[in-house]
Amino acid sequence: MAVNNSKETVYKRIETLFSCSNGEQLFLSMVSMQLELSPELNQETAESFIIYGIIKEFDDRELDRLWFHHLTRTFNQKLVIAA
Repeated sequence: MAVNNSKETVYKRIETLFSCSNGEQLFLSMVSMQLELSPELNQETAESFIIYGIIKEFDDRELDRLWFHHLTRTFNQKLVIAA
């Protein structure tokens, strides 16, 4: 559940940066296009490519912080499940 909350904050930041009403939908459509262009990527890698592109385009440290937080929580959750 905490991982979903961290991703929701990422979507909200995308809404702010792009001045749109649905950051999740915009993000998922960008990830989908990335996967079409690079089908060898997995979902997580494609998501990170998109996020890092947005961070670079907007020079946005807040999104960088939020994405790092999301990745850390996801990694920690996988460790707990594996244990």
